[in-house]
Order: sequence, then C-alpha cells, then structure tokens
Amino acid sequence: MHIAHALRLFAACSQVSLTDNCQGPYHCSGPYEVCRISQPFDPSFVAANLTAAAVDELCDGISSLTDKAQLKSEVEAYKTAAAAAPAMDHSDVHAFTEAVLEFWRKHGKKMPMWRKMAKRVFAIPPNSAASERVFSLLEAMFGKDQDASLSDMIQGALMLRYNKRT
Repeated sequence: MHIAHALRLFAACSQVSLTDNCQGPYHCSGPYEVCRISQPFDPSFVAANLTAAAVDELCDGISSLTDKAQLKSEVEAYKTAAAAAPAMDHSDVHAFTEAVLEFWRKHGKKMPMWRKMAKRVFAIPPNSAASERVFSLLEAMFGKDQDASLSDMIQGALMLRYNKRT
C-alpha cells in the first residue's frame, strides 16, 4: 500500500472517530499503515531495511516534502549512523522510545532533512484520545446553552482547563 493511500485512510479513520459516524465494521488498516510508514525513522529498522524504493515511496506519500533530493542524499549518512547505533529493545516501549529519540538528538544534525521528517512523524498522535478529550471538555464547559460564546473566550478557557490550571 502506498504512503499517500495510507495517510488518506488514517485521515478517514480519524474523521470517523471524531464524528462518531462509523459505517460498517471498524478495522485498523489505516492506522496500521501510518505506523508502517514510521518505520524509516527507526534506526534499528533502517540499518538493514531502508531501500531506494522505500525512500521514493516515503517522498511520494508526503506532499509537504519539498526537498526530496536532500532526503535522498542523506540516506547513506543515515544508514551509517543507524548501523553504528546500539541495539534497541523493542519490547520495552519506554526504553525503545528513549533510544530512538537519543539517536535523533545525537545524529540528527548530520542528516537535517531526515531529522525534520522524523519530528513530523513523531508528532502524529498514536490515537485520537487527546482530541476526543478536548471535545469532551468543550461540551462540559460550554454545552448547548453557550453556542454563541466568543471563540477567544472558549479557546482561553479550554487551554486553562486542558492544562489543569483551573
């Protein structure tokens, strides 16, 4: 499955989740594909599995990527750094996360385009729980009686409540 298709599936699944308008049985293929495209940012995967075709697929799937040539030119530096990185324990989520982040802190300056893309991929939330929490807070704070509230007031109150300042 191509990355662009996976991203469209993820967007569709997120929309269904947010609107609670699920048609038919829910399946995880969209979110699974989004997880699959994050593999090129795992140094333990890259050392043995990153191919030119995988880089092309990644570039084709990310429309905001403007400097594909730079990303491709950094592949060898990335593979070299990944091959030299210490082994990562995938069974311990916390240790694995820290190891991947440490790798990018240590080696990211050698491959700035990969680092930039890694930041984008790592910023994708694994589920929609945070956004659902925000909508629940909005409903609890402003309900149907306050539909005409000023958006600035709503935004400020939501930020305070979400960050537990009230």
